[in-house]
Amino acid sequence: MITATYPTLEIDGKRYVLVPEDVYKEQTTAKAPSKDLAKRFAEMRAGTIKRISADDVNRDMIAGELREDRKNAGLSQAKLSEQSGIRIETISRIEQKKTTARPDTLDKLYKVIDRLTK
Repeated sequence: MITATYPTLEIDGKRYVLVPEDVYKEQTTAKAPSKDLAKRFAEMRAGTIKRISADDVNRDMIAGELREDRKNAGLSQAKLSEQSGIRIETISRIEQKKTTARPDTLDKLYKVIDRLTK
């Protein structure tokens, strides 16, 4: 088995893995069932599904963390939108796992969140 190592990037204390575009495209075109991430991992271990899209994993992790961090900062989506300059629809879609946030979007959101929690 060949194991690849990819560089990482840290933005405001959160680590991201940089992968070649062809790897990203391969992972994002394989759509896993839209179920809870833990259930999908269980299905993968049981052999009912072959793989989980890296995009789905990222989307699930980011959504939960962003929602929790936003609430801990005492921010509504509307207030976070107003202070970060990111559209409320974008914040909502990220938290609902409908889209994967770009690093620059996360950076803008977490600048506001970090300012209020530190």
